[in-house]
Amino acid sequence: DVQLQLGLPVDRWVVTGSVQAAD
Repeated sequence: DVQLQLGLPVDRWVVTGSVQAAD
């Protein structure tokens, strides 16, 4: 969710672990 708000590349975050990145 945070990635979406920030406008960061969600696809890349998902690969790395969107949950971990968000936290």
